[in-house]
Amino acid sequence: MTRKLLVIEDDRDIAHLMRLHLRDLPAQVDLADNGADGLAMARALRYDLVVLDLSMEDLSGYEVCAAMRSEAALAQVPILLLHGGSSLYDENRALKVGASGEIAKPFFSNELINKLKQHLG
Repeated sequence: MTRKLLVIEDDRDIAHLMRLHLRDLPAQVDLADNGADGLAMARALRYDLVVLDLSMEDLSGYEVCAAMRSEAALAQVPILLLHGGSSLYDENRALKVGASGEIAKPFFSNELINKLKQHLG
């Protein structure tokens, strides 16, 4: 079964690398390079999981996650926050906005895949 994943990441190199590694799940991986586009894509299409960068220029990962959780159609989609270091990641805030988990950069591809498998079931 092919899963549909959305990666919202403003660093295109990281996003394309993630897409490359996630094909092994197997998964269809769509990319958005900013929070507004990612939120629009999440609203328009049904995804099995969203990987969401925490620090983006337009909307933060916290803002996008909170917006998704406020909509009934998106309330149950697993959302993993991607962050570049513990100083940016606030676990309490992540829980309050409804994040399902987190992934710290840099990460190994097997770590990413294992974390996604946990949340995809």
